[in-house]
Amino acid sequence: MAGRGEQEELAKAQFLSLKPPCVSLMREKTLKTVLSLEDVLKSLSPLSPSLLEYVLFPLQMTLQQSIGSDTHLAEAVLKCITFLFKSSRITSDKPFFELLSIFLVMIDKDEKSPAEPRLSQYKGAAFTSEEILERLLETLQHLFIRSDPSVLESFYSNVLIVGKSVSLIVETLKDSKSMSRQCLLRGVHCLVGVTHADSEGWMESIVSDFPKFCSDTLGVGKGEKILSSFLPGICLTLSELITSDNRIGQLGLLALTHFIVLILNESQWENRELGNDEKNGCCGPVIELLVTLSLDTQPAVANNANTTMDFLSASMKYPGTLTSIMEEKLYDLSSTLPRLMRDSSEEKKLISLKLLQGYLKFLKSQVSHVTCSSAHMTRLLQALAQSIQLDTSRPLLMESKKVGVVINQDDEYDWAPPLSFSHLRDSETIKSIQESCRLLGRHGNTSVVMDTLVHTITGSESNRSEYLLILHWLMKGVGPHASLNLLINGLIDVWEEIRGDGLSLNISSTLVYQICFINLLIGDVAVIQGVDFVVHLQHTLGIVMANISSSNAVVSRTSVGVASQIAVSTGHNDLQSLITGCADYLVNEVHHQLLYYPSKTISCHILRAIIEHCDYELLSLLKDCKDTLILSLHQSPLDGWSVLHSLSKRLPDWVAMETKVEVGEKKQMEKEVQVEDEDDSRDERVTLEDISNYFMNYHNKKREEEEEEKEIEENEEEEGDIKTDSKAPTPPAIQASIDTLQSSVHYVSIPNLPLQLCILDCISLCLSALRHRESELLPQVHTVWSPLAHRLIDTHIPVRIKAIDVLLVMASAAKEFLRKRVVEHVWPKLVVSLKQLRGVACDATPTISHTMEYKLLVKILESVGNLCKELNVSVDQIEDIAQEVILFLSSENSDPIQKLGLETCRTLSDFAPDLMWLLCIQLSPSLLPPIPSLSSVPSNHRLSLKEIKLPRSKVSHLYLDNILKLGII
Repeated sequence: MAGRGEQEELAKAQFLSLKPPCVSLMREKTLKTVLSLEDVLKSLSPLSPSLLEYVLFPLQMTLQQSIGSDTHLAEAVLKCITFLFKSSRITSDKPFFELLSIFLVMIDKDEKSPAEPRLSQYKGAAFTSEEILERLLETLQHLFIRSDPSVLESFYSNVLIVGKSVSLIVETLKDSKSMSRQCLLRGVHCLVGVTHADSEGWMESIVSDFPKFCSDTLGVGKGEKILSSFLPGICLTLSELITSDNRIGQLGLLALTHFIVLILNESQWENRELGNDEKNGCCGPVIELLVTLSLDTQPAVANNANTTMDFLSASMKYPGTLTSIMEEKLYDLSSTLPRLMRDSSEEKKLISLKLLQGYLKFLKSQVSHVTCSSAHMTRLLQALAQSIQLDTSRPLLMESKKVGVVINQDDEYDWAPPLSFSHLRDSETIKSIQESCRLLGRHGNTSVVMDTLVHTITGSESNRSEYLLILHWLMKGVGPHASLNLLINGLIDVWEEIRGDGLSLNISSTLVYQICFINLLIGDVAVIQGVDFVVHLQHTLGIVMANISSSNAVVSRTSVGVASQIAVSTGHNDLQSLITGCADYLVNEVHHQLLYYPSKTISCHILRAIIEHCDYELLSLLKDCKDTLILSLHQSPLDGWSVLHSLSKRLPDWVAMETKVEVGEKKQMEKEVQVEDEDDSRDERVTLEDISNYFMNYHNKKREEEEEEKEIEENEEEEGDIKTDSKAPTPPAIQASIDTLQSSVHYVSIPNLPLQLCILDCISLCLSALRHRESELLPQVHTVWSPLAHRLIDTHIPVRIKAIDVLLVMASAAKEFLRKRVVEHVWPKLVVSLKQLRGVACDATPTISHTMEYKLLVKILESVGNLCKELNVSVDQIEDIAQEVILFLSSENSDPIQKLGLETCRTLSDFAPDLMWLLCIQLSPSLLPPIPSLSSVPSNHRLSLKEIKLPRSKVSHLYLDNILKLGII
């Protein structure tokens, strides 16, 4: 360090160098002289502090003269003063306050504010151009940061001057729309400079070394006690800048954090002299802003906000300060959240939920302390439940179950229930509240959270669906070591309460949500506990299996997805292997319920799910359940037959499998017999002794057999028993088909439309399963024929349509065995139906095709030709039905009916061309010239036209076109 003598010598040398340009500037105040002075200052840097006032005087005079007249000159003067501050320090109060007064007047554009007469010409001069304002803010910034502490102590002791400085800078920043980005950045630097902190290198310091930046900036600022009163205005202004521009926002966040740290670490805060209201009023909005921005969709904004929050937390003298503020804000938000979700715009809803998410995110482990209070936990959960009020009017929830729908078991969104909310519309809003629940589950006190939620869902039905959904979202954050036994017991209790209505056909949307969420929560517990969930399978798997066979598509799809989750979590490959692994207690429980429980609904639903997803190996284990179910069909016919219907859908594949095994065994036996025959047929030499032994053995064996037969006959006469031939046991799938067909005879006549349709479908499936096993098929066809024939004239048209479908299946399987039965019992019934439906054929209105009568007519016309093909009927066997079908060729019928009648007549022509030719000639005799031999046609081969109330010529014209299309004339 240079001595005092050296400093004086250096000051003299610098004075000699500065005197010429300073004198020139006083004589001629031009841009050239200002630039010359700046060049000399650059060559002398650093400048001796004693020469500062000497150099400032001509610059101040030049600035006074150039204001309002020469913008470039004023800008050059300000630039020169800035460089002067950078190369020296302000050690005296006089130049500091003199220049501060000038600069403040220059950025004050309020005409009503007073100003000293000597400074009146500076009024609002900074706003004459953007360059002047930017240069002035930079100069003012360096005026603060390059002043000695003694000078700043005098500055901070004058509250009026400090207040005016901050207020004018803040007012300048408020006019951000008319200012460039560079000018706004300079204004933020200037505002930070009031605290004697240099923010020029903040961005680079944070990127390079965040901890060092925190330690360097902490405690640098001055005047915290005075600046605390200006924090609200500073916060509002910087908040607007943060949200307006990314680059400005980054610096604005750091500046805002700097002010907050200064105020919160000030001695008043330590002594708790600053009240809670004032604390929340000043710091609360800033914390809210930082927390919200930390979850912004723009990564740059979110990263900088997170960095700022880390800086704020690291800079706190008292660690609990920031936590206590966020805890109080969290409590306040939980009170207002339901109202905000009901009445606010989507943007404000998103901001509120982002704020909730942010509080939980930054509190982290402190959330467990917040949620230790059951009252606070109840309040928060109630606010969440009221905010996500579910909309139960969505039609998709009532979607009927479809067959063959494949789901992606790895993607929950593919099978989870569709969510619809009354007050939430935006997807980002929903994601935010989901994430808030996840954070609450991750960082909250699990025991208190679970206890509160379970008590709520089991104690009241109010908002139960919403609480279950919140619990499902919470489970996404729960760790593997959490105790979830209370949750499992609570879910079982809720299921026991709602299962009666939940498995009915007319299930409400509210119950759809509740059942789906119960299943999802069971799956969540399985995912969290993994293989340890096996201990809960006995109590929970039945719930999921019962819902798999629900008639509601949403419930069924969700349950299948959850069951697949459970299977993977517990170490099984898929749902089928899970059912096989748990079949012992699952099937036993179902059998027990079928035997002793008066209501069969639950057991039937579980049994249906087992049958739909099990493999063939489990069929023998289900024999007792099937037999018990058939015996108890009278107690709950519809539930019981729904199980048999599920079984019938699996039987065709299983019977084919059994048949394939039998064929393979038979071929193997034939092969073994053939090998034995080949061995016996080999050429061997036979001796006389061999022949003698053979006849002796034959004689002895014959005598023993006669004695045994005599003994058996005597025993039969004494005991009166009838000897029966022993048969090999019937394979289980074939036996199940036979049992189902025999049971259908007693129930298909019950006048219940859903039940009749279900039974007829079972008959069709079982006949299809036995179609290649004639010995078992024909007796069953004989058994079900009579009740099936009566269904062709049933009062319910859908039953008649389904009966025709079953008849077609039966004809394709039994063929010639049914020919005589169809001719004698089916044709007359179909003829009667066709006569009744002639009026429907003539109706050409667009809506007629949707009526059941029209569908029945179409089904009959289609089935006549198919039956003739399958049964290979003769001419005399189709005469009655042909005479009725040919009448649908009339042009008075609708076009679809004419086309269908034409196709049926073509099919009949293949079996009886002569008959169809005679019928066509009788309808349109004009097609042929008079032939004497036609008059001798037997009367039983003539078409009766008594029912057609039209002249003969008119009838001929109606059928002429379609008869020509038929192509047999």
